[in-house]
Amino acid sequence: MEIEDIIKIQKAELESTKDLLAKIIFEKDSGLTVIGLMFRNNSEKTFMRRAVLNALRNQNIEKYWFASTAWYLTENVNEKGKQLYRQPSRDVNRKECLIIIEFRKDKNNKMFFFDIQRKNDTITFSEEKSSTKIMDSYWDLWESEHQLDIKNDEYVTGVNKAFITNSLKEIMKDKINLINDETSEEDIAKMAMETMKEFMEKVKEQDKTLLEDVDKFDDDNA
Repeated sequence: MEIEDIIKIQKAELESTKDLLAKIIFEKDSGLTVIGLMFRNNSEKTFMRRAVLNALRNQNIEKYWFASTAWYLTENVNEKGKQLYRQPSRDVNRKECLIIIEFRKDKNNKMFFFDIQRKNDTITFSEEKSSTKIMDSYWDLWESEHQLDIKNDEYVTGVNKAFITNSLKEIMKDKINLINDETSEEDIAKMAMETMKEFMEKVKEQDKTLLEDVDKFDDDNA
């Protein structure tokens, strides 16, 4: 069984059911085993990963496939050219795709993804897009769970830090030169309040295209 075969099977399932359960697929003794990835929160997701990892280890699996639908951002900047910082699953301009990843013990992984279009209860796919750069995935069972958690925390922290830093730089660029040894505490306090108000306006602007009716558990499957 090759990744191209898995792609055909998962496309057919999605076209038929209009939904796709995230899953791990592996081949053993000329048969396919499918493990559905069902969880409601990060704790259950961690437990599921460990259970799947143990199952693959016990059967000495050297390659397997991950299949799921996912959301991705279509725009990284707003109409003013400002960087956007948000989860793809919450963005009103998000796009849906099908992701198939082949994870291998020898690390020669493969990934294919396809844009999904839904119209009149019919699903069509874009031309296949392959990638030599494999995303850091929580379902790469030969990666350290600890290292994946660190990378995820660094990404989230980095995005938040970049938004705060860039916003404050913009706000303070015309104010910083107004503060000197003779500036009164009252003026400094007033400037601080103005800065906070302007920052909150930037937060509101950042949130303009966020969806409100998102699932309670908003983590990415991938």
